[in-house]
Amino acid sequence: MADPYAAAKSKFTQETAGFPECKCPPAKVPLDEWCDLVKHKPPKEVEKSMKERGVDLQNIDKAKGDINLDYYTVNIDKMPVIDGHTMTPDELLTHIRMNPDDFFDPDNSDFDFYDDIDATRWASDDPLGSLFNINFWLGPLQAEDGSVIATLITNRRWIFTTVDTWGDFEHPVSGNREFGFLDLGDGTVIFYTRGADRLTGISDASVNWLTKRLTGGMGVAFMGADRLWQGYQKRIADFVNANGGKATIGDKLSQRVDYDEIKKLCGGKGK
Repeated sequence: MADPYAAAKSKFTQETAGFPECKCPPAKVPLDEWCDLVKHKPPKEVEKSMKERGVDLQNIDKAKGDINLDYYTVNIDKMPVIDGHTMTPDELLTHIRMNPDDFFDPDNSDFDFYDDIDATRWASDDPLGSLFNINFWLGPLQAEDGSVIATLITNRRWIFTTVDTWGDFEHPVSGNREFGFLDLGDGTVIFYTRGADRLTGISDASVNWLTKRLTGGMGVAFMGADRLWQGYQKRIADFVNANGGKATIGDKLSQRVDYDEIKKLCGGKGK
């Protein structure tokens, strides 16, 4: 079977390395390996597109509290088979990218293109700058919404960056989230998502602090995120196993680190 997304991937940057460089479990990833994601900024062409559309980057330096660093993994020992074709890791990643609602729990969140132009751009060979609306649900009620923009796409990963738009206003967190895979070279491929972000507003930070104190847990904001990304792990594993592959839910890491410590480690502000 021919790759149905071949045209959409034809201009992607080809990367051979992956996160983490140490190829180690989430809990053992050194803090300095997060610096690229913490400091990541949109390329100039995306900044130009954002300006033309009235979209503002949410500055992580102006957000509140500790920085969230999380990393959720799925171990794939045998890739899925679709119509007699064994998918390659980059084909599976592109399938996930093109069908996000299949891999996120609709009771927790749903994705939609911000405008028609974004749907066209996302399916093209130049999807950088595609803008999405995300609704976050608490039962039948919409708890939050926010927008993200695609600021990096290669053959083995993509990054969403949170933005402030006229339609959704501020995203509840400010920072970057990466989706990708890492080939361990021993027959196992790790699919993952990892995030580096901070709570955007003082109200979100205050509510999270209060619920953290009351429950002794991670706070309501990060509890919701934890459910979202665990659901992402499960849906990838379910898809692989339902299509002749072999996958297990891997380790996860969800930690909050002093932002000044990270800034110092990563050389100050991003550039």
